[in-house]
Formats: sequence, structure tokens, C-alpha cells
Amino acid sequence: ITLDAARRVLEKVPGDKDVKIWYGEADGTVERAVEPALRHALCVSDAHLAALHDLSTRCCGIWGPALDIEWALDAAGAVHLLQCRPITTLSNLPS
Repeated sequence: ITLDAARRVLEKVPGDKDVKIWYGEADGTVERAVEPALRHALCVSDAHLAALHDLSTRCCGIWGPALDIEWALDAAGAVHLLQCRPITTLSNLPS
């Protein structure tokens, strides 16, 4: 999903997902098969996109651009920042 700076959706292209990471019975996570009807469905709603845009804007305001931002959705659908760090390999890319 590609957004512009004004949060407008420019493109939505779902990927093929055959495995999902889900909550385990105890602490931690488990891998589960994705139901066939959901394999090519989008995983995030427009509300999630808005929350992710806000999160990335806040992260960029603190740490600057070119960030690796890891996030997760909880069972209620709230977005949580897991970690954020600068992408250091960009200097190795050809211009």
C-alpha cells in the first residue's frame, strides 16, 4: 500500500500470504496457515493506514527519514510500535 504525504492511498497491491503469526496459547506467538479466501486479501484497514501514517510521521520527526519501522496490531486492532531504527545500508546503494 502506497500513501502520499496527505494520507491519500495511491496504490493497494495485496501480497500472497500463506502463513500468519498469531498469539500463542501461552506467552509468545505461533505460525498458522492463512485461510485460502484471505491469502490475497489486504491485511490492514484504512483506519490502520491512518494510524501507521501517524506513527511513521512521529518516528521521522524524532529519528529522521529512512527508517526501518516494525509494528504490530493487537487483538483489538490497535497499532503498536515494536522498534524503529535508521536504515544504515542505504549508503551502499548505487545512486
